[in-house]
Amino acid sequence: SIQSTKTMTISQDLFDETILENEECFDLPPLEALRETIDQFCQQLGHSPRQQQVVNGGDLPTTTIDDDENDDVVMTLQSIPGDMAHLTLTHPSTPHGQLERENRMNFRNWLSLLDDCVGVDGVVTLPSPPSPTLTSLAADTVGADSEDVTIANNNTTAQMTASNDKIAEALAQLATKLQSNNHDALPYLIIFQQSSSIYTLMSFLTTIIQPTDNDGTTNINKSASSKEEVYKLQILRQTANTLISILSSSSKENVKCTSLRGEIRDLFIVGLNRLVGLLFRLFVDTTSAGDGDNGDGAVSPKNVVLDLLKLSISAVRGCEGGKVAFVQSTIDDSFVKVAAKTLTLCNTKRGGVQVLFTILSNTALKVGWEDESAMNMMIIEATCQLLTTLCRYDDFRTPSTAGGAGGAA
Repeated sequence: SIQSTKTMTISQDLFDETILENEECFDLPPLEALRETIDQFCQQLGHSPRQQQVVNGGDLPTTTIDDDENDDVVMTLQSIPGDMAHLTLTHPSTPHGQLERENRMNFRNWLSLLDDCVGVDGVVTLPSPPSPTLTSLAADTVGADSEDVTIANNNTTAQMTASNDKIAEALAQLATKLQSNNHDALPYLIIFQQSSSIYTLMSFLTTIIQPTDNDGTTNINKSASSKEEVYKLQILRQTANTLISILSSSSKENVKCTSLRGEIRDLFIVGLNRLVGLLFRLFVDTTSAGDGDNGDGAVSPKNVVLDLLKLSISAVRGCEGGKVAFVQSTIDDSFVKVAAKTLTLCNTKRGGVQVLFTILSNTALKVGWEDESAMNMMIIEATCQLLTTLCRYDDFRTPSTAGGAGGAA
């Protein structure tokens, strides 16, 4: 039976169990049991039963059909209540319903996979990339036959990279499901918001930060020669792009999705100081990096700097509290002193402003370098766009909103 409370969170399992109970207890056909269940939950949550439309098992409602002639039917509401939008309002026995449930379960599994990489102290532990030494040792146990050695090397590499590939795949799957041009993004946004995975992704922004050298630099260029650091750089870039997909709204998007993205941006405010520091450290350590990705497929740190600038734009757009947090971010004084030895720095205590003007002034000097001109121009363009976004008032939410007008006061 359904609990009588407006604050209850309906799980998919509860919804499915209720359908089957109604079907069995009241001897209802599957479609009527689905209708009855939706009406029950609407009433228990304080909503009036909405106009229901029974459609074929496609992605969007098109025509009303007679369920006696179709064994694959989907029930949708003209306007799904927000506290039911995370559910798939389908019968669990239909092919379409089973596929939808599998997709939601996979999404939750991706979130869990990423969450498991973050310890209670917030430190991210990623699987190690394939080790040439271990690969050779595994091959030695097979024997001298070259074909056997090749097979052993391939098997060992495949096993060791499997977990790494899953991390990258999980980030890519989140980006696909949560991007604004996905018309089915709403339930996944709700699932994401109800989890703590936004904090997991904030933690992933620290994957590339290594212990500093004696001179205070993180020395990304030197460390990037190892497979482990190249992999971390790739994960960092994928994390930035995943966050961009989550935080970026579209004017064509469902108003509920836009509202949820705003709430998630408010949660991300606490991560902006970390983002500003990461942006500064990467830029300082990569001023001598080449243009674009390396020929071997490894990610150039400059590409990551560009992605972090785009992420910053997505994080502060439509969020006055985010703008304030970005501008007032602080940079470690010891690192600023080290950077001053090689870069022209903006003399201000506003960390976010200092970072952006440092990027502009030092990148502009290199625009004439033919091999780096394209990348440098993109970095300058993104930096100017970020500055424009910071200077524009575009948060028209009520002052009571966490990151809205009240958050900037």
